[in-house]
Parts: sequence; C-alpha cells; structure tokens
Amino acid sequence: MSHVSPAPNRLVDAIHRISDEIESELAVIPVAPSPDQMLTTAELSALLSVSRRTLESWRAGGRGPKVTRVGGAVRYRYSDVIAHLREENPSWSE
Repeated sequence: MSHVSPAPNRLVDAIHRISDEIESELAVIPVAPSPDQMLTTAELSALLSVSRRTLESWRAGGRGPKVTRVGGAVRYRYSDVIAHLREENPSWSE
C-alpha cells in the first residue's frame, strides 16, 4: 500500500491559488482598447503599472489623465490617457 504525503496536495493547492490570483490580476488589463473605451481606476492602474493610490493622488492634485465621471464613478477615456502620456513624454509613442 503506497502512502501519499500531504505535501504534494498543498503544493497543488498553492499552484491553483497562485494561478487564480494571476488570472484575476490579468482580467483587469484591457486588450487593445478603442480610443473611446472608458477604463476604471483598476484597469488604468494595471495598464500603467502604477498603484490605484497613485492614480487617486494624481486626480486629487489635478495631475494625470483627464477624468470622466459616469454616474459618479471615475472613468478614464483611453484617448485621454494616450493624450496625457504624449503631453508628459513628447518622445513617447504607442
């Protein structure tokens, strides 16, 4: 009779948990957004690789991409994000 140690089961569980976390993080990254696509703070955070807190700080200080409110919710139009990046970094291109 073979005995299977619990360690492999814990490893498999950890791999599944990490895989789920990665999928969850990747789910907020938009794929080839259209110019008029409205991005949430979470989506823009993932796209720019900055924290949500950084975006909130920029917004509070009047910096960063133009904000649009949709029913009170903060949204960023993708074309406004690109315009902001070009303004801040003239040598940058998509």
